[in-house]
Amino acid sequence: MPPSLATTLRSVRFQRTLIMVLLWASIAAALWAVREVLLPFGVAILLAYVLHPAVSAIHARPLGRFRTPRWVATLGLYGVMGLVLFGIGSVFVPQISLEVAAAGKSGRQTIHEAESLISEVPNQVTRVLRAAGIPVILTWSPEEEDEDTAGTPPAPDSTPTPREDVWAEIDVRQELHKAGKDIQAMVVGAVGTLARSAQGVLGAALGFIFKFFLVLMLTAFMLADVERIRNFFVSLVPAERRDSFDGLLDKIDRGLSGVVRGQLTICMVNGVLTLVGLLILKVKFAFLLATAAAAFSLIPIFGSIVSSVPIVAVALTDGVQKALLGLAWIIGIHALEANLLNPKIMGSAAKIHPVVVVLALVAGEHFYGFTGALFAVPIASVALTIFKFLLARALRVQAEMLAPDPTETVVGPAQIPTPSSIKVP
Repeated sequence: MPPSLATTLRSVRFQRTLIMVLLWASIAAALWAVREVLLPFGVAILLAYVLHPAVSAIHARPLGRFRTPRWVATLGLYGVMGLVLFGIGSVFVPQISLEVAAAGKSGRQTIHEAESLISEVPNQVTRVLRAAGIPVILTWSPEEEDEDTAGTPPAPDSTPTPREDVWAEIDVRQELHKAGKDIQAMVVGAVGTLARSAQGVLGAALGFIFKFFLVLMLTAFMLADVERIRNFFVSLVPAERRDSFDGLLDKIDRGLSGVVRGQLTICMVNGVLTLVGLLILKVKFAFLLATAAAAFSLIPIFGSIVSSVPIVAVALTDGVQKALLGLAWIIGIHALEANLLNPKIMGSAAKIHPVVVVLALVAGEHFYGFTGALFAVPIASVALTIFKFLLARALRVQAEMLAPDPTETVVGPAQIPTPSSIKVP
């Protein structure tokens, strides 16, 4: 072994760095081992990150001669949020329930109207088939008055005698009713299976309730001990590197502040503006569509596209003009979001190239479904911030290596790359 390598391995600094690396690797390995149960913890981290500024603001305000404890600020914020959600729910939930019921009724009416249009198709198709020399007749029998006997074949004595030159006579209504009864039987069977497994359904419901309160509890613990959690991770960094680590945490905070808090703010603004536009245009199911638009806006790019489709489709039932006006309103909201809200609310530190956003969303959805798509952009923001930090550090080291010796004479200006001269998208 070369003497220099042996000296390096025996140095206290190298041994300390090795121990730190092993500790970080152990934490990563432990998290990977329990990754299947980390979803509530991930949701709690995001929720704690969103609520942290409010808790810190309450904690900073004096309570007499003392500051408000963080746990008191957290519980107070929980109480205010509960009252706000109760107030919003008491206004929006009944309206949304009415719109859901109206949507079901409208859907049944649409099916009936479509059935009336379909009833004209058999005669037209039959004429085409006869013109082509294909001896097949499509018929549309009148609707049965008795719902219990609807779709049943007629009595043997009333069955029309097929013509000799006809190969087959198909009653389209009867076939559709048969298909409908088959689907109904499948649904009834599925409901029966679900009823037989009621224990599993009850377990899933209890599991959801348990995870919901688990997330609230974990969020409260994190908000109350945010400084202790930060100090723990700082303690895993060598003392001479802690200033750089603090700078990295600040950059991660600025990036996530735009991605998480900014995106939630934009979601609420998007939902409110969508609701206002739909009410002005008198589009049906305005509250339901606006709520869906706000929820889908949690996923950048794709969420906005998906939420626009049902709005235009519902507006189209009242005419092309209303659909175009609705589409124009949605485009105006997204233009306002891209040119004003994103720069003001998210800030320049949260900018991620659209290609990176799309890649993160596609990869997250592919491997972890909707949950992966929901967490993809925040994780990409953290990864991109760490990449920029390491690249800047590498360029700084390179600049120090290429810097000329001050004791030597330099002929001409030296071209030394610096971290600020290279931009990372």
